[in-house]
Amino acid sequence: MPSQNDITMTGAGAFVAREPGPSKEPLAPAKWATHPARLARMDRLCALALVAADAALLDAGAPDISGERTAIVLGTAFGCHATNEEYYRGLLKEGPAGASPRLFAYTLPSSPVGEISIHYGIRGPATTAAPGLHAGLAALAEGLSHLEQNRADRVIVIAAEVASALLAELVGHPVRDAAAAVILERGGNGRARLISVEESFPGTAPQHDQTLSAAPLLSLVRWLAEPRGRLELSAADPEGGTARLIAEA
Repeated sequence: MPSQNDITMTGAGAFVAREPGPSKEPLAPAKWATHPARLARMDRLCALALVAADAALLDAGAPDISGERTAIVLGTAFGCHATNEEYYRGLLKEGPAGASPRLFAYTLPSSPVGEISIHYGIRGPATTAAPGLHAGLAALAEGLSHLEQNRADRVIVIAAEVASALLAELVGHPVRDAAAAVILERGGNGRARLISVEESFPGTAPQHDQTLSAAPLLSLVRWLAEPRGRLELSAADPEGGTARLIAEA
């Protein structure tokens, strides 16, 4: 099995809405730009995750990721809450006739990893981590575990959050649509090594970043554009959970 120092990051991609609040900015991953009908039926969380994953894979040289040796991990603190809200609004307004079958398929936060697996032909582990505002780093820890335990040779790690008026009210500050993804691989010629990702309790007060659990991965993606020296990131949630990442160029 590989040691942590054998794990490298070979690609990265991200999307952040220009303004806070529910976004209408179009999302068109390069690989699926010719399939607008498929994208149109997805909810915003799925589309955001797909955009980030597609960008990261293209950045990594568009490797063949089909089969059982690629894994996917999504980290999200609030998941598909906007889709759930829309679905139940229709149900309350019109009764059973207002229950949209299209929306119902996306009322699980694990829907994005299913969509990505289908679209890319991935048959390896597909998991979703939702432990709170450090979900992005928790997803990285899970991805690292897949490689260390020889469950995969490559992992697509994604963090995504969908903005809504309800969420902004809940967290007490503006929120933006955001998604970030990195590709982890065994060895190879990656841009940087992933040294460690650790979760611990108790933690410190949460940071009020508008991109929520995607913030640490967004910072990692930006650093990977020109990796230098050592990067250390941490995240916390209101319940006291914390996570810490260390990477080295």
